[in-house]
Amino acid sequence: GETQDVAIGPDDMLYVSSLQSKHILKFDPATGAFLGNFTSGYELKKPTKISFAADGYLYVSQWGEDQSSVVRFNAQTGAFDRDCSGPQAAPLGQALDAAGNLYVACFYSKDVRKFSPDGAYLGVAVAADQLKGPSNIWFDQEGALLVADWDSGAIKRFRATGDSYVFEREFASGFARLEGVALG
Repeated sequence: GETQDVAIGPDDMLYVSSLQSKHILKFDPATGAFLGNFTSGYELKKPTKISFAADGYLYVSQWGEDQSSVVRFNAQTGAFDRDCSGPQAAPLGQALDAAGNLYVACFYSKDVRKFSPDGAYLGVAVAADQLKGPSNIWFDQEGALLVADWDSGAIKRFRATGDSYVFEREFASGFARLEGVALG
């Protein structure tokens, strides 16, 4: 019910988040067979965006009334590891930079926030006056931060300047309610 995101895991299986599920669900992509709940040790509340990262974890954003944060699970076993962000204003997409810092697109506060590898809040990476409703984020090969902006219908490219990012240009535009992004 209310599927939010899909991702291929390190085991080439399909993982799905659903607002109505308390776990990330696992499927065989060849047959469509449901293989069970993947995550364990923590009940999610309204999970939205998911991503498998190079650090060996599955990151999950959740919008639950008292659990609006990004949490992570072991990417191999699905075991809960920890809350990575603490309470946030409707977290959606998340990405790690080359140093292992976590960036979170916060839809309601209209900004992108940065957290250290140990979960310490490092501040706003992209200010709210630059975005209307960030829904997904990722880093390109040059280290620029790209942000899918739901309300503006554009993907915006930001370049690093010290501890924050400044708008460089629109990467692509003309979308309506831009949310899902996949890189080939």
